[in-house]
Amino acid sequence: MERSRRRRAAGAAIAAATATAAATAAASLPAGADGRALIAAYDRYQQGSGFQIGLVNLSTGATISLPAGVNTAADELHPTLSPDGRFLAFMRTTLLPKLNGDIVPPASRSVVIVDRTTGTTRTVGDAAGPELRVSSGTLHLAWGVRPFLDAQSRTIASRHATVANGDPGAGASDLGRPPTGGVVDATHAAFSPDGLTELDGQTLTNRPFPTRYVGYAVTDASSGALLNATVEITSQRPFSGGFGNEGSSMTFGSADAPAFHPVSRTGDNYVALARAGQIESIAPETETQLTAAPAAINSASAESMPTWSPDGLKLGFVRTTSDRREIRVFDATPGIQSVVLAPFNAGRAPTPQTRAYQDAWGGLSLAEIESTTVPKITCDASCLQSLSTATSGTTILSPTLSSTSLIGIFVVRVKGTRTVLGRRIPRIRPVGRVPLGLARKGRARIRWDGRVAGKRLKPGTYLLTYRALEGDRVTTVSGSIRVRLGKGGKVLGARRQR
Repeated sequence: MERSRRRRAAGAAIAAATATAAATAAASLPAGADGRALIAAYDRYQQGSGFQIGLVNLSTGATISLPAGVNTAADELHPTLSPDGRFLAFMRTTLLPKLNGDIVPPASRSVVIVDRTTGTTRTVGDAAGPELRVSSGTLHLAWGVRPFLDAQSRTIASRHATVANGDPGAGASDLGRPPTGGVVDATHAAFSPDGLTELDGQTLTNRPFPTRYVGYAVTDASSGALLNATVEITSQRPFSGGFGNEGSSMTFGSADAPAFHPVSRTGDNYVALARAGQIESIAPETETQLTAAPAAINSASAESMPTWSPDGLKLGFVRTTSDRREIRVFDATPGIQSVVLAPFNAGRAPTPQTRAYQDAWGGLSLAEIESTTVPKITCDASCLQSLSTATSGTTILSPTLSSTSLIGIFVVRVKGTRTVLGRRIPRIRPVGRVPLGLARKGRARIRWDGRVAGKRLKPGTYLLTYRALEGDRVTTVSGSIRVRLGKGGKVLGARRQR
């Protein structure tokens, strides 16, 4: 009797915790199935100190301290994190506003690389807008540079180097050459992990080439004031057979903050960027037109600074209103597909000029770190087999947990497909949540009658995700499981949804 009472109470707690819509259910961002926490680096304006770097654990909302020397009397902007969160790179400069408040981009600026594990720092001179990215298992740094001319009298706007233990090393290579229609000053430098497929001018066959994404700002030649920002996608190929090393390019006018998808696989070679206060995306291999991001991302307010999580499933961005900047995260995981983060207030610069400067020269970056405060929740081959062999009216749910937790499942129905941020994923309609009670550490074994809110699921295809909870907060979300149901609730098949 007592055990039944406790189980009913646990079920009621889960039902209360998951009663609201997915977009607003969590007070903070759930961790993935592996229990890794998502952290964000951002720049904020501190009255009396100028721009500084901030670091926050989005999974808990807690501020993360930074090593001494990161924030100084100078201005620190455009932070970027390595995927594991160990290395932090940012731009350091000193802003000197004119009497009318205009800010001329300083000629002197540098990129600082911080090892958060050891606290050591290294500096790359005369640089801006860094990006840290893992490609082929190696950490790389891309950064914008003040334009100069190479031997062919063409403007070079960004460079690239391999990073070893925080040291970018020597021999940086050219990344991109935007067109020279005026004074060009590179603010962002982003690059793809493995490149795109293009026509080889020598062999006249399609082959993969290293592809570089370059963002830059256009400044007024006399005042130095920022006029607008532009994103160009350029591709760089090895010099051979008399052919140059610059490939095709695409330009998007007044746009900013290119963010290339970090996971390279078929259909995922695309870039998200901000343009006219909205987030858009394009797959340069196959598309010539930009596609607007889902309504969950774009709103009547201005959205900017798109950035991907290392797994390529979550897109962070900044939503700006009249008095605040909010960091939000859209989770494109099939079965979720919504903004899952309660807004984090990143502050607002005080004047129109400082806001314009931050919009062009600021940044946002996401990383994943190990977390011991939330359970891991997974559905392995045995768990999928239990689902696949379920009989009508009786389904055995057997996820594995790293620690004891209240759990439940969230069920959505698949109604075709749609393209979200360049990726083809299921079109879903939420069905509801099912509380499963308290599950002990290890493999759970819970009977489910195949009903949601007392109603049996109709024949069709569904996605379900396991969710661990703490109080009224979803702490962990598993990967999506695709389940096909027949008449009477009989399971006809179950597999992981990629």
